[in-house]
Formats: sequence, C-alpha cells, structure tokens
Amino acid sequence: MIFPRQKIYDFDGMKILSNKQTSVDSKNIREKFINQLRIEKTYNLYFTSKGRTALFLIIKYLIKKKGKVEFLLSPFTIFDVVNMIIIAGGKPIFIDFKKDSFDFDEQKLSDNISQKSCALIVCHYSFNQKLDNIKEICKKNDIELIQDCAISLPSKKNNESIFNQSKFSFISFNIFKFLPCIYGGAVVTNDESFHNFFEKETKNWEYYKFNDLIEYFFKAIKFRLFTNTIIFNLFTFWIIKIGEKFNIEIITKSTKNDPNPVLKTNLDFSLKKKLTTGQIHNLKKQLSKVEKFRKVRIKNYKILNLNILNKKLTKIRYETDLEDSSCLNFPIIADDKERFSRYLFKNNIDHSKYFYRNCSNLKIFDEYNTYCKNIDTLEKKLIFFPTHHNISGNQIANLIKIVNNY
Repeated sequence: MIFPRQKIYDFDGMKILSNKQTSVDSKNIREKFINQLRIEKTYNLYFTSKGRTALFLIIKYLIKKKGKVEFLLSPFTIFDVVNMIIIAGGKPIFIDFKKDSFDFDEQKLSDNISQKSCALIVCHYSFNQKLDNIKEICKKNDIELIQDCAISLPSKKNNESIFNQSKFSFISFNIFKFLPCIYGGAVVTNDESFHNFFEKETKNWEYYKFNDLIEYFFKAIKFRLFTNTIIFNLFTFWIIKIGEKFNIEIITKSTKNDPNPVLKTNLDFSLKKKLTTGQIHNLKKQLSKVEKFRKVRIKNYKILNLNILNKKLTKIRYETDLEDSSCLNFPIIADDKERFSRYLFKNNIDHSKYFYRNCSNLKIFDEYNTYCKNIDTLEKKLIFFPTHHNISGNQIANLIKIVNNY
C-alpha cells in the first residue's frame, strides 16, 4: 500500500458547524490549554481567527510599544507571514540559515541587528531552533523573541512547553495542524499589557458564522476522501504522479500550501473574526491527543534518521534534542532533487518537493530582497517524507530500502 505524505488529524467538524453559541468560559479553557501544554502559569492565551492574525497582533503591539519597525526572520516560510509584518507597519529583514540546517546563522543574525530592530521571529520546523544563543543575542540587543509555533505546537524544552522560552509566541489550529480545527490561532504571552491592546483591537470583530466555515469544512472532507487508503492507492497518488511527471500546473499547485503569493497591504476582513464556542471546545477536546501523536512522529523520525544511509543524500543538521521536537516530517537534501523525486515516484513513494518557499526571492517582496545563499540552496534540494501516525512499520522499512537503493 502507498501511504500519503500528509494526513488530517481528527476533529469534530459537524459540531463546529452546528454550534450557534458565541459565549464561552474562556478562562476555564485557557487554563486547560496552559496545563495540558505545560505552559507556565504567568502566560495567557488569546484566541484569534488564524495563526497569521495572531502574528499581526503581536507585530502591531510591539511596534506601538517599542517604536521600532524592523523584524528579523527566516524567509523560509509562508508568504503571509511576511505580509503580516508589512500590514502591521513593520519591515521584514531576512536572515540566512547555517549550511544544511534550519538554524539561524548567528553571525548573520547579529550583523543585521540595528537601532530599528524590534524583534526576531523564530520558526520551529521539524525540530526546534537552538534557542540559548539566540536568546542571548536578543537580550544583548534589547529585541523581543517571537516564536512561530504554527507547526510545532507540542514542542518542548527541558520537558516544558517551548512557549516558556519567550515573551511572545503564536499558534495555528487549521485542519492540517497538530491541533486541528476549522480555522483558529492564538497568541501566547506573559506581557500583561498585551491584554488591553488585544481587547481594544478585536472589540468589534465578529464571531465566525456558518458561511465562513463551510467552505473550509468541505476542503477537509475532500482531503480526507482523497487520502483515504483505497482512494489514494487507486486514484489520488497516480494523479499526483502524472502531474509531477508532465509538470501539470493545476496538479502541482494543488499540493502546495501557499500556491499563489500576493502582496497585501491591509488585513483581510476574513481575518477579523473571533472563534465560536464550537471551535474552541473542539480544540479543547483534541488537546489530550497532541502529545501521544508527537511521540509517534518522534519514533518514526528516529527510525528514518538512523537507517537512511545513502551517501548521495544529506540529512539536515540539528542541534537540539529530537525528544523535544515536533518531528512534523523528515527532510532530506538531494543534490539532484528532480532526479531523486522521479525515482521515488517510479517506486511509488509519496513525498513532498515543497514545504515552504524562500520568500526573499519572491517578486512581491523585491523591496526587502536579501540573498540567503543557504536557504536558496535548501529550497532547491529539499525533499520531505511523512512521519505521521498512520504509517506502519513495514511502510517505513520499505521507504528506507528504496531510499538507500537510490
């Protein structure tokens, strides 16, 4: 059986759609989140329409508080992360990675900090960024550290939540995330002054309505249908395979999470929303499963990391403990990405040639263009394998065998 690169974690879509209440015991649910994720009691959690909305609010707040507009970040991200900085009144400053790594080049980070620097945005990928040195750099230069935990919600450090490592973090809860929902995000912060800013900023935002949610609900249904074991093996995989082989744009674009980059200068009305009772209760219900599935992904990642031993391929270097990480997927570097991908499809191994793009190369962000050599190389060479809980031991063994025979 061929297994898909991605699966949706379970969520109760029908209850989200049918729930008409708008009031919720937010204090009780926030405490549940704080306790379940092992976040320190000094932190609070503010629900938002999406993860990008949470980032927008953090950026806008910090510009107002500190009077500085430059935000340092990796360009290896979705384009709307960059848009949120611009819309909030900030200026993105792109920082390169170390070679064959998702970790910042600390020297380049230090070199790009100026009197206008407000904060550094750190994205945790399959494994966490090494934060100790980064925190020291931020402290030395009096800039805030913002953690992008959109794909690393359950990550830890010293057996505590990764959120405890900075004053500001943000989460995303959409259907493809570890804590799935029809939309949703959150700000996590221990900055007490943020509360009044948040309440004032979102005061007139409306709750999500049925019509706002139904389209995304059907997207989830469609994705589940196409990744159903039987349908994926008989139909979906072969469509993807044909699309990649003949470079059929309508098919190759459908496998990307942000296929159409657009420069935005105003916050979309669709983001000015509040979560309903149904959405928040769905999140609360799924919380207990997050750590369980993280441990499965860690186990699968370790098996792949230990047993893939092909000298033609390079494994991503990481400097943090895998036990602390989300292990969302297994990235590997192939010098000839297209050749390796064709080999994998020929052997019926689903994989992703794309996860994030190098936003510093996008024409829409020409004004902020910075040459990030190592990220540029990574984007052209990265292949991602799944680590999710639906993969069997035999399927992982088969994947390893085929990769090692390349």
